[in-house]
Amino acid sequence: MIPWFIPSRYFEGAGTMKNNVKFGLYGLFGLVALATLMAYAPTMNFGFMFDDAPTIVDNFYLKLQSYGSLFFAHSRWVSMIMNAFTYHTWGLRPYAFRVFNLGMHIFNAFLLFIIFKTLLAGLKRSSFAKKNAGLISVLAAGLFLLHPVQTQTATYITQMRLEGLATCFVLLIIGLFVLATKLKKVWLKVACFGFATFLAAISAGTKEIIVMLPILLLMVDLFFIAQWKHWKEFLFRLPVHALIAVALYGSFYRFSFSSTVPFSLSSVVSLDAALDCNRGNLLTEAPTVKITALRYMISEFKVLLHYIIMFFLPRGLSFDYDYKMAESFWQFDVVAPLMALIAIFSAAVFSWLRDKSSLVAFSIVWFFLAVGPRASIVPSAEMANDYKTYLGSVGMMLLLSYLVVYVVMWIAAFLREHGWKWSDRAYQYAFAFLLLFSSYKATVARNDVWSSDLKFWGDVIRKAPNKSRA
Repeated sequence: MIPWFIPSRYFEGAGTMKNNVKFGLYGLFGLVALATLMAYAPTMNFGFMFDDAPTIVDNFYLKLQSYGSLFFAHSRWVSMIMNAFTYHTWGLRPYAFRVFNLGMHIFNAFLLFIIFKTLLAGLKRSSFAKKNAGLISVLAAGLFLLHPVQTQTATYITQMRLEGLATCFVLLIIGLFVLATKLKKVWLKVACFGFATFLAAISAGTKEIIVMLPILLLMVDLFFIAQWKHWKEFLFRLPVHALIAVALYGSFYRFSFSSTVPFSLSSVVSLDAALDCNRGNLLTEAPTVKITALRYMISEFKVLLHYIIMFFLPRGLSFDYDYKMAESFWQFDVVAPLMALIAIFSAAVFSWLRDKSSLVAFSIVWFFLAVGPRASIVPSAEMANDYKTYLGSVGMMLLLSYLVVYVVMWIAAFLREHGWKWSDRAYQYAFAFLLLFSSYKATVARNDVWSSDLKFWGDVIRKAPNKSRA
């Protein structure tokens, strides 16, 4: 399967390849994108919230500096330039920031849809994921757009321009890499790989989570392009992987992010990194007790489990959660979540052993890798924020869509035995509609929380009553 908007003569095997793109899938994506516009339309009139004040409203550096002086001036300079452009063009009008953010959210979902429709359909071995590549990909993109968990990123101006922007660069670079592997013209391959490398260097100025890009890209190659067996072609692409990694990490090295991270890389590796609690958000037993690397890591087991559960059961979502740091590894809320996480990861390994291109294994590993920097040995003064899962949600949405399509196939077979003569596709689309419609309703309800400071902080107080910040 090749992108419909590029002539087939540029692709490998174009003489015999049929362009089997189902334009109906693009129509379905368009309908979901329209539903997303409807779900987020009320938020266009919402004001700035929480960290929007220091990053945008009261950021005089942003307002007074020229565009040229902002280039590579800060570890998050790409976001800063985006904010500066919006401010100098439209002023401090929240809707201008929000319109751009919503467009980026939809664009990210479109990239997800195109990339994984292409990758799954291109699997050599016939599998459930290959046979249902289109539906799985469009449903994953729909869930990415409409799942209520995403509101904490898509409705939060600052984080969409950090988390959302970093995710956009990850998907763009992966998309260019996948496109290059499909092209037959050498100069086009080089152009795509070269542009991906350039974007990798720029992406270091989005948010520090972009550090996982080379590993995620390598994983995409192993699972869906090399498919764990085409080693000759994989070795040919390794220099490209190395160039992208050098471009990204070289940019990090040249433009240090000490302005946003209050400790050095060496202190993180040696587990000496420590932070004070944020004002009003006490995570330790006393204000004088610091958040250390090891305590933070063992405390994040329950947070990781919370992140996974909320994609399947998005109940009790909150901007702030009433979590405290663990004092000992042997606490129940450390050991029990750890066992659950090991079971989930073991399921991924088992699935991979059965099928080296398992979408289940890929999705789970993607999630752990993408969220890992936020839930391991790098301490943070915020234990749990749902926006931290925006990049990891790519894996969770793929997993959810795969499981939904698979379960619906089983239900369809059962119902046919009892006289319901619908086709498999009819059942799949019916269940997909119900899932996306319920997600739409939940997103509309969740977005209402962001409509005013009173509703926003009132929701936090109800769900985190022991935090003094609200």
